[in-house]
Amino acid sequence: MPEVSIKIGPRSYNIGCGDGEQNKVAELGALIAEKYEALGTARAPTESQNLVFAALFMADELAELRKRVSKAEKTAATAQAQIDEALKKAEDTAQTARDEAERKIEKAKAKADQEKEKSGGKKAELKAEIETLRKAEARSRDQVQRLKSELSDLREANSHQHDLFGNAEDPSAVAEALELLAIKSEKAAEAMEAAAK
Repeated sequence: MPEVSIKIGPRSYNIGCGDGEQNKVAELGALIAEKYEALGTARAPTESQNLVFAALFMADELAELRKRVSKAEKTAATAQAQIDEALKKAEDTAQTARDEAERKIEKAKAKADQEKEKSGGKKAELKAEIETLRKAEARSRDQVQRLKSELSDLREANSHQHDLFGNAEDPSAVAEALELLAIKSEKAAEAMEAAAK
């Protein structure tokens, strides 16, 4: 088994480790030595006490990092819930627009059948209206796909919003993106209604 010699304070220690872990053990030893040196002139009379103090410094830093990670995870969970809610609203808006377009198409078809008996010219006009409604529905579907893509991008960004040290993106950026998404959804619904009239 390989051994690594690490120096902490006035003493050196030979530490056994697995193959390929020598650098990692040396780096960890350097961290402990750094905390040991931070004791300065306040060192205790025994080396074991000094090592305990160095370990306490490291434990304090670890506890603080864990708090930051926990906070970042909560922020991420909140942002994910907002994204899920925005996606549901966007899908509901798109479905409503599709349902309305289909209803208008059916109504236009029924009207076309009635007018067919009355006038051949009216038939062409109604077919054009149906085509317009179909195009509006297609645009709505395209917009829904774009919204889903934007939501997917937001989810992806959210999943990488923090690292081990808890560096999280600003939650207000997620909120702004969600507001923009809601505005786009409303505009899509309005465009569908305007095109259908």
